[in-house]
Amino acid sequence: MPVLMAGTQRRAFAGNLLNELVVRSLSALAGHVLEEGVPGPPDEQPDGRPLAPRGTLVEILGGERLDCLEEWLELCRGRRIHPALLPQALNLGRGARLLEAAGPRGLWLARQNPEWSHHLGVADGLEVWETGSARARAEWLAGQQPRRAAELLRQVWKQENAETRALLLSAVADLEVLEMGLGDRSKLVRTTAAQGLWRFPEFPVTAKWSELLATGEPPPANPGFELSFSGLGEKAGWLAQLAALAPLGVFTEPRGVWREAWLQGFTRAARAQGRKDWAAGLLRAGVLDQQLFLLLDGSERDAFLLAGGPRWDWYRLHRPFSPALAAKIRRELLVLTQGRYDWSAAQAVPALGHGFAVNQSLEQGWPEGSPHWRSWSSAVEKMLALHSFRAAMHKEMA
Repeated sequence: MPVLMAGTQRRAFAGNLLNELVVRSLSALAGHVLEEGVPGPPDEQPDGRPLAPRGTLVEILGGERLDCLEEWLELCRGRRIHPALLPQALNLGRGARLLEAAGPRGLWLARQNPEWSHHLGVADGLEVWETGSARARAEWLAGQQPRRAAELLRQVWKQENAETRALLLSAVADLEVLEMGLGDRSKLVRTTAAQGLWRFPEFPVTAKWSELLATGEPPPANPGFELSFSGLGEKAGWLAQLAALAPLGVFTEPRGVWREAWLQGFTRAARAQGRKDWAAGLLRAGVLDQQLFLLLDGSERDAFLLAGGPRWDWYRLHRPFSPALAAKIRRELLVLTQGRYDWSAAQAVPALGHGFAVNQSLEQGWPEGSPHWRSWSSAVEKMLALHSFRAAMHKEMA
Protein backbone atom coordinates (compact mmCIF):
# COMPACT_ATOMS: atom_id res chain seq x y z
CA MET A 1 0.00 0.00 0.00
CA PRO A 2 1.49 3.43 -0.93
CA VAL A 3 2.84 5.62 1.83
CA LEU A 4 -0.19 7.60 2.99
CA MET A 5 1.14 9.95 5.59
CA ALA A 6 4.61 10.87 4.33
CA GLY A 7 6.97 10.38 1.41
CA THR A 8 6.99 11.17 -2.27
CA GLN A 9 4.24 8.63 -3.07
CA ARG A 10 1.70 10.25 -0.76
CA ARG A 11 -1.68 10.68 -2.40
CA ALA A 12 -5.37 10.58 -1.60
CA PHE A 13 -6.76 7.12 -0.86
CA ALA A 14 -9.95 6.10 -2.64
CA GLY A 15 -12.07 4.03 -0.31
CA ASN A 16 -12.42 3.33 3.41
CA LEU A 17 -8.84 3.30 4.71
CA LEU A 18 -9.58 1.71 8.09
CA ASN A 19 -11.64 -1.07 6.55
CA GLU A 20 -8.88 -1.80 4.04
CA LEU A 21 -6.25 -1.92 6.79
CA VAL A 22 -8.35 -4.41 8.77
CA VAL A 23 -8.90 -6.64 5.75
CA ARG A 24 -5.23 -6.59 4.76
CA SER A 25 -4.07 -7.31 8.32
CA LEU A 26 -6.34 -10.33 8.59
CA SER A 27 -5.47 -11.57 5.13
CA ALA A 28 -1.76 -11.34 6.01
CA LEU A 29 -2.42 -13.50 9.06
CA ALA A 30 -4.21 -15.90 6.75
CA GLY A 31 -1.07 -16.30 4.70
CA HIS A 32 -2.19 -14.34 1.64
CA VAL A 33 -1.38 -10.62 1.34
CA LEU A 34 -3.78 -8.82 -0.98
CA GLU A 35 -2.35 -6.71 -3.77
CA GLU A 36 -3.63 -3.17 -4.15
CA GLY A 37 -6.91 -3.10 -5.99
CA VAL A 38 -7.86 -6.70 -5.15
CA PRO A 39 -11.28 -6.71 -3.51
CA GLY A 40 -11.69 -7.92 0.04
CA PRO A 41 -14.08 -10.66 1.13
CA PRO A 42 -17.45 -10.42 -0.62
CA ASP A 43 -20.41 -9.22 1.38
CA GLU A 44 -22.87 -11.38 -0.56
CA GLN A 45 -23.59 -13.30 2.65
CA PRO A 46 -23.67 -10.66 5.38
CA ASP A 47 -23.53 -12.11 8.88
CA GLY A 48 -26.05 -10.28 11.01
CA ARG A 49 -25.52 -12.38 14.12
CA PRO A 50 -24.27 -10.55 17.21
CA LEU A 51 -20.62 -10.89 18.18
CA ALA A 52 -19.85 -13.34 20.98
CA PRO A 53 -17.91 -11.95 23.96
CA ARG A 54 -14.15 -12.10 23.48
CA GLY A 55 -13.00 -12.55 27.10
CA THR A 56 -12.85 -16.28 27.72
CA LEU A 57 -12.25 -17.08 24.03
CA VAL A 58 -9.03 -15.03 24.15
CA GLU A 59 -7.85 -17.23 27.02
CA ILE A 60 -8.92 -20.41 25.22
CA LEU A 61 -7.08 -19.48 22.04
CA GLY A 62 -4.05 -18.55 24.13
CA GLY A 63 -3.54 -22.29 24.56
CA GLU A 64 -4.01 -23.04 28.25
CA ARG A 65 -7.77 -23.64 28.01
CA LEU A 66 -7.95 -25.01 24.48
CA ASP A 67 -9.84 -28.07 25.75
CA CYS A 68 -12.76 -25.72 26.51
CA LEU A 69 -13.15 -24.64 22.87
CA GLU A 70 -15.85 -27.17 21.99
CA GLU A 71 -17.94 -26.16 24.99
CA TRP A 72 -17.46 -22.47 24.14
CA LEU A 73 -18.61 -23.13 20.55
CA GLU A 74 -21.72 -24.89 21.87
CA LEU A 75 -22.51 -21.86 24.03
CA CYS A 76 -21.81 -19.57 21.06
CA ARG A 77 -24.76 -20.81 18.97
CA GLY A 78 -26.61 -17.88 17.41
CA ARG A 79 -23.56 -15.63 17.68
CA ARG A 80 -20.27 -15.29 15.78
CA ILE A 81 -16.60 -15.13 16.64
CA HIS A 82 -15.09 -11.64 16.69
CA PRO A 83 -13.22 -11.09 13.36
CA ALA A 84 -9.96 -10.27 15.17
CA LEU A 85 -9.92 -13.79 16.67
CA LEU A 86 -10.74 -15.72 13.48
CA PRO A 87 -7.14 -16.51 12.42
CA GLN A 88 -6.30 -18.01 15.83
CA ALA A 89 -9.58 -19.92 15.88
CA LEU A 90 -8.97 -21.38 12.41
CA ASN A 91 -5.44 -22.37 13.46
CA LEU A 92 -6.49 -24.17 16.62
CA GLY A 93 -10.02 -25.48 16.02
CA ARG A 94 -11.84 -27.59 13.48
CA GLY A 95 -15.27 -28.99 12.73
CA ALA A 96 -18.73 -27.82 11.75
CA ARG A 97 -19.35 -25.88 14.97
CA LEU A 98 -16.23 -23.80 14.49
CA LEU A 99 -17.11 -23.00 10.89
CA GLU A 100 -20.65 -22.06 11.90
CA ALA A 101 -19.33 -19.65 14.52
CA ALA A 102 -16.72 -18.26 12.10
CA GLY A 103 -19.36 -17.47 9.47
CA PRO A 104 -18.76 -16.22 5.90
CA ARG A 105 -15.70 -14.17 6.89
CA GLY A 106 -14.08 -17.24 8.46
CA LEU A 107 -14.78 -19.29 5.34
CA TRP A 108 -13.23 -16.58 3.18
CA LEU A 109 -10.13 -16.58 5.38
CA ALA A 110 -9.88 -20.37 5.18
CA ARG A 111 -9.66 -20.10 1.40
CA GLN A 112 -6.57 -17.88 1.68
CA ASN A 113 -4.40 -20.39 3.52
CA PRO A 114 -3.76 -23.98 2.29
CA GLU A 115 -3.12 -25.08 5.88
CA TRP A 116 -6.78 -24.36 6.61
CA SER A 117 -8.09 -26.41 3.71
CA HIS A 118 -9.69 -28.92 6.08
CA HIS A 119 -12.22 -26.24 7.04
CA LEU A 120 -13.36 -26.09 3.42
CA GLY A 121 -14.19 -29.79 3.56
CA VAL A 122 -16.69 -29.05 6.32
CA ALA A 123 -18.25 -26.32 4.19
CA ASP A 124 -18.53 -26.71 0.47
CA GLY A 125 -15.29 -28.33 -0.29
CA LEU A 126 -14.37 -29.80 -3.67
CA GLU A 127 -11.34 -27.56 -3.10
CA VAL A 128 -10.21 -29.73 -0.21
CA TRP A 129 -10.34 -32.84 -2.42
CA GLU A 130 -8.10 -31.17 -4.98
CA THR A 131 -5.63 -29.35 -2.71
CA GLY A 132 -6.02 -30.56 0.88
CA SER A 133 -3.87 -32.89 2.95
CA ALA A 134 -4.47 -36.64 2.69
CA ARG A 135 -6.33 -36.72 6.00
CA ALA A 136 -8.48 -33.70 5.10
CA ARG A 137 -9.30 -35.31 1.75
CA ALA A 138 -10.31 -38.56 3.46
CA GLU A 139 -12.56 -36.70 5.90
CA TRP A 140 -14.22 -34.85 3.03
CA LEU A 141 -14.60 -38.05 0.98
CA ALA A 142 -16.33 -39.80 3.88
CA GLY A 143 -19.06 -37.15 3.76
CA GLN A 144 -19.91 -37.71 0.09
CA GLN A 145 -22.52 -40.05 -1.39
CA PRO A 146 -20.97 -43.55 -1.75
CA ARG A 147 -21.12 -43.63 -5.56
CA ARG A 148 -19.58 -40.18 -5.91
CA ALA A 149 -16.86 -41.00 -3.38
CA ALA A 150 -16.05 -44.23 -5.23
CA GLU A 151 -15.81 -42.48 -8.58
CA LEU A 152 -13.54 -39.75 -7.23
CA LEU A 153 -11.25 -42.34 -5.67
CA ARG A 154 -11.04 -44.35 -8.91
CA GLN A 155 -9.94 -41.22 -10.76
CA VAL A 156 -6.91 -40.66 -8.53
CA TRP A 157 -6.11 -44.25 -7.47
CA LYS A 158 -3.03 -44.79 -9.62
CA GLN A 159 -1.41 -41.47 -8.79
CA GLU A 160 -1.55 -41.82 -4.99
CA ASN A 161 1.04 -43.56 -2.81
CA ALA A 162 0.09 -46.62 -0.75
CA GLU A 163 -0.42 -44.73 2.51
CA THR A 164 -2.75 -42.20 0.86
CA ARG A 165 -4.63 -44.94 -1.04
CA ALA A 166 -5.27 -46.74 2.24
CA LEU A 167 -6.40 -43.55 4.00
CA LEU A 168 -8.80 -42.60 1.21
CA LEU A 169 -10.05 -46.18 0.87
CA SER A 170 -11.00 -46.22 4.56
CA ALA A 171 -13.51 -43.42 3.79
CA VAL A 172 -15.33 -45.27 0.98
CA ALA A 173 -18.13 -47.84 1.36
CA ASP A 174 -18.25 -49.23 -2.19
CA LEU A 175 -17.81 -52.92 -2.94
CA GLU A 176 -16.12 -52.49 -6.32
CA VAL A 177 -13.52 -50.11 -4.91
CA LEU A 178 -12.90 -52.41 -1.94
CA GLU A 179 -12.39 -55.32 -4.35
CA MET A 180 -9.85 -53.17 -6.20
CA GLY A 181 -8.12 -52.56 -2.88
CA LEU A 182 -8.00 -56.30 -2.12
CA GLY A 183 -5.85 -56.78 -5.21
CA ASP A 184 -3.46 -53.92 -4.44
CA ARG A 185 0.26 -54.58 -4.24
CA SER A 186 0.43 -52.96 -0.78
CA LYS A 187 -0.46 -55.08 2.25
CA LEU A 188 -1.61 -51.91 4.05
CA VAL A 189 -4.12 -51.18 1.27
CA ARG A 190 -5.29 -54.81 1.18
CA THR A 191 -5.83 -54.74 4.94
CA THR A 192 -7.80 -51.48 4.72
CA ALA A 193 -10.00 -53.00 2.00
CA ALA A 194 -10.60 -56.11 4.10
CA GLN A 195 -11.62 -53.96 7.06
CA GLY A 196 -14.39 -52.38 4.97
CA LEU A 197 -15.95 -55.61 3.71
CA TRP A 198 -18.10 -56.19 6.81
CA ARG A 199 -20.71 -53.96 5.14
CA PHE A 200 -21.16 -56.64 2.46
CA PRO A 201 -21.92 -59.94 4.24
CA GLU A 202 -22.92 -61.71 1.01
CA PHE A 203 -19.62 -61.00 -0.71
CA PRO A 204 -17.80 -64.35 -1.19
CA VAL A 205 -14.70 -63.36 0.80
CA THR A 206 -16.77 -62.00 3.69
CA ALA A 207 -19.09 -65.03 3.66
CA LYS A 208 -16.05 -67.32 3.79
CA TRP A 209 -14.72 -65.49 6.85
CA SER A 210 -18.09 -65.91 8.59
CA GLU A 211 -18.12 -69.64 7.77
CA LEU A 212 -14.64 -70.08 9.23
CA LEU A 213 -15.63 -68.20 12.38
CA ALA A 214 -18.71 -70.40 12.80
CA THR A 215 -16.48 -73.45 13.25
CA GLY A 216 -15.16 -71.95 16.50
CA GLU A 217 -11.59 -72.80 15.52
CA PRO A 218 -8.73 -70.82 13.96
CA PRO A 219 -8.51 -70.82 10.13
CA PRO A 220 -6.13 -73.31 8.48
CA ALA A 221 -3.77 -70.53 7.37
CA ASN A 222 -2.88 -66.93 8.10
CA PRO A 223 -5.46 -64.59 6.48
CA GLY A 224 -2.48 -62.42 5.59
CA PHE A 225 -3.46 -58.93 6.69
CA GLU A 226 -1.59 -56.30 8.72
CA LEU A 227 -3.56 -56.85 11.91
CA SER A 228 -1.54 -57.58 15.04
CA PHE A 229 -2.80 -58.54 18.50
CA SER A 230 -0.93 -58.60 21.77
CA GLY A 231 -0.18 -61.74 23.72
CA LEU A 232 -1.66 -64.22 21.23
CA GLY A 233 -0.02 -67.23 19.65
CA GLU A 234 0.11 -67.76 15.91
CA LYS A 235 -3.20 -69.56 15.43
CA ALA A 236 -5.01 -67.44 18.01
CA GLY A 237 -3.79 -64.38 16.08
CA TRP A 238 -5.28 -65.78 12.85
CA LEU A 239 -8.61 -66.27 14.62
CA ALA A 240 -8.52 -62.75 16.04
CA GLN A 241 -7.94 -61.37 12.52
CA LEU A 242 -11.06 -63.08 11.22
CA ALA A 243 -13.10 -61.91 14.22
CA ALA A 244 -11.93 -58.34 13.55
CA LEU A 245 -12.91 -58.44 9.85
CA ALA A 246 -16.21 -60.32 9.66
CA PRO A 247 -19.66 -58.71 10.09
CA LEU A 248 -20.92 -58.85 13.69
CA GLY A 249 -24.22 -60.56 14.45
CA VAL A 250 -26.02 -60.71 17.78
CA PHE A 251 -23.68 -60.38 20.75
CA THR A 252 -22.74 -63.60 22.52
CA GLU A 253 -20.02 -63.55 25.13
CA PRO A 254 -17.03 -65.62 23.92
CA ARG A 255 -16.02 -68.58 26.04
CA GLY A 256 -13.59 -71.49 25.83
CA VAL A 257 -9.93 -71.90 25.01
CA TRP A 258 -9.94 -69.21 22.29
CA ARG A 259 -11.76 -66.64 24.43
CA GLU A 260 -8.94 -64.07 24.49
CA ALA A 261 -8.55 -64.21 20.70
CA TRP A 262 -12.29 -63.74 20.24
CA LEU A 263 -12.37 -60.81 22.65
CA GLN A 264 -9.47 -58.98 20.99
CA GLY A 265 -10.84 -59.52 17.49
CA PHE A 266 -14.42 -58.62 18.37
CA THR A 267 -13.23 -55.50 20.21
CA ARG A 268 -11.58 -54.24 17.04
CA ALA A 269 -14.64 -55.17 14.98
CA ALA A 270 -17.03 -53.40 17.36
CA ARG A 271 -14.97 -50.22 17.10
CA ALA A 272 -14.80 -50.34 13.29
CA GLN A 273 -18.50 -51.18 12.88
CA GLY A 274 -19.68 -48.76 15.56
CA ARG A 275 -21.71 -51.47 17.34
CA LYS A 276 -23.02 -50.10 20.66
CA ASP A 277 -24.57 -53.46 21.59
CA TRP A 278 -21.24 -55.22 21.20
CA ALA A 279 -19.45 -52.43 23.02
CA ALA A 280 -21.76 -52.82 26.00
CA GLY A 281 -21.45 -56.62 25.92
CA LEU A 282 -17.67 -56.63 25.69
CA LEU A 283 -17.37 -54.13 28.54
CA ARG A 284 -19.59 -56.35 30.70
CA ALA A 285 -17.34 -59.27 29.73
CA GLY A 286 -14.38 -57.44 31.25
CA VAL A 287 -12.79 -55.80 28.20
CA LEU A 288 -11.37 -52.49 29.42
CA ASP A 289 -11.28 -50.51 26.20
CA GLN A 290 -11.93 -46.77 26.24
CA GLN A 291 -13.00 -46.67 22.58
CA LEU A 292 -15.75 -49.19 23.35
CA PHE A 293 -16.81 -47.03 26.28
CA LEU A 294 -17.12 -44.00 24.00
CA LEU A 295 -19.47 -45.93 21.69
CA LEU A 296 -22.06 -46.04 24.49
CA ASP A 297 -24.78 -43.43 24.86
CA GLY A 298 -24.33 -40.87 27.62
CA SER A 299 -26.81 -42.59 29.94
CA GLU A 300 -25.14 -45.97 29.35
CA ARG A 301 -21.69 -44.54 30.10
CA ASP A 302 -23.09 -42.94 33.22
CA ALA A 303 -24.61 -46.23 34.38
CA PHE A 304 -21.38 -48.11 33.64
CA LEU A 305 -19.33 -45.67 35.73
CA LEU A 306 -21.86 -45.70 38.57
CA ALA A 307 -21.79 -49.50 38.78
CA GLY A 308 -18.07 -49.95 39.44
CA GLY A 309 -15.23 -48.58 41.49
CA PRO A 310 -13.20 -45.46 40.70
CA ARG A 311 -12.11 -45.18 37.06
CA TRP A 312 -10.06 -41.99 36.94
CA ASP A 313 -8.93 -42.27 33.30
CA TRP A 314 -12.48 -43.01 32.18
CA TYR A 315 -14.25 -40.24 34.10
CA ARG A 316 -12.58 -37.60 31.95
CA LEU A 317 -13.94 -39.25 28.79
CA HIS A 318 -17.53 -38.66 29.91
CA ARG A 319 -19.19 -35.29 30.38
CA PRO A 320 -21.31 -33.89 31.82
CA PHE A 321 -21.67 -35.99 34.97
CA SER A 322 -25.19 -36.76 36.10
CA PRO A 323 -25.96 -35.59 39.67
CA ALA A 324 -25.57 -39.17 40.94
CA LEU A 325 -22.24 -39.70 39.19
CA ALA A 326 -20.98 -36.27 40.28
CA ALA A 327 -21.76 -37.17 43.91
CA LYS A 328 -19.97 -40.53 43.54
CA ILE A 329 -16.86 -38.96 42.02
CA ARG A 330 -16.82 -36.23 44.68
CA ARG A 331 -16.87 -38.87 47.43
CA GLU A 332 -14.12 -40.86 45.71
CA LEU A 333 -11.99 -37.73 45.33
CA LEU A 334 -12.22 -36.96 49.04
CA VAL A 335 -11.10 -40.51 49.86
CA LEU A 336 -8.37 -40.48 47.21
CA THR A 337 -6.79 -37.23 48.40
CA GLN A 338 -6.55 -38.46 51.98
CA GLY A 339 -4.35 -41.37 50.92
CA ARG A 340 -0.90 -41.75 49.48
CA TYR A 341 -0.12 -40.01 46.22
CA ASP A 342 -1.06 -41.94 43.06
CA TRP A 343 0.61 -40.41 40.01
CA SER A 344 -1.76 -41.88 37.37
CA ALA A 345 -4.87 -40.81 39.30
CA ALA A 346 -3.42 -37.35 39.91
CA GLN A 347 -2.85 -36.93 36.17
CA ALA A 348 -6.56 -37.56 35.55
CA VAL A 349 -7.94 -35.32 38.31
CA PRO A 350 -7.58 -31.87 36.65
CA ALA A 351 -9.72 -32.86 33.64
CA LEU A 352 -12.61 -33.78 35.96
CA GLY A 353 -13.35 -30.05 36.09
CA HIS A 354 -15.06 -30.53 32.71
CA GLY A 355 -17.67 -32.90 34.08
CA PHE A 356 -19.13 -31.18 37.13
CA ALA A 357 -22.04 -28.77 36.59
CA VAL A 358 -20.84 -25.16 36.65
CA ASN A 359 -23.31 -24.27 39.41
CA GLN A 360 -21.97 -27.02 41.69
CA SER A 361 -19.79 -25.86 44.58
CA LEU A 362 -16.51 -27.79 44.82
CA GLU A 363 -14.38 -25.50 46.97
CA GLN A 364 -15.19 -26.86 50.43
CA GLY A 365 -14.52 -30.11 52.25
CA TRP A 366 -11.05 -31.06 51.02
CA PRO A 367 -8.83 -32.94 53.52
CA GLU A 368 -6.30 -30.15 53.88
CA GLY A 369 -5.23 -31.50 57.26
CA SER A 370 -4.22 -34.85 55.78
CA PRO A 371 -0.46 -35.60 55.78
CA HIS A 372 -0.77 -36.39 52.05
CA TRP A 373 -2.71 -33.27 51.05
CA ARG A 374 0.38 -31.38 49.90
CA SER A 375 0.98 -34.03 47.22
CA TRP A 376 -2.59 -33.80 45.95
CA SER A 377 -3.20 -30.07 46.24
CA SER A 378 -1.78 -29.12 42.84
CA ALA A 379 -4.01 -31.56 40.92
CA VAL A 380 -7.11 -30.46 42.88
CA GLU A 381 -6.31 -26.77 42.40
CA LYS A 382 -6.04 -27.31 38.62
CA MET A 383 -9.42 -29.06 38.61
CA LEU A 384 -11.02 -26.24 40.59
CA ALA A 385 -9.45 -23.62 38.31
CA LEU A 386 -10.87 -25.36 35.24
CA HIS A 387 -14.29 -25.63 36.86
CA SER A 388 -14.14 -21.93 37.79
CA PHE A 389 -13.12 -20.97 34.24
CA ARG A 390 -16.06 -22.91 32.81
CA ALA A 391 -18.39 -21.14 35.23
CA ALA A 392 -17.04 -17.77 34.06
CA MET A 393 -17.45 -18.86 30.45
CA HIS A 394 -21.10 -19.83 30.99
CA LYS A 395 -21.80 -16.58 32.82
CA GLU A 396 -20.18 -14.50 30.06
CA MET A 397 -22.08 -16.30 27.31
CA ALA A 398 -25.45 -16.29 29.12
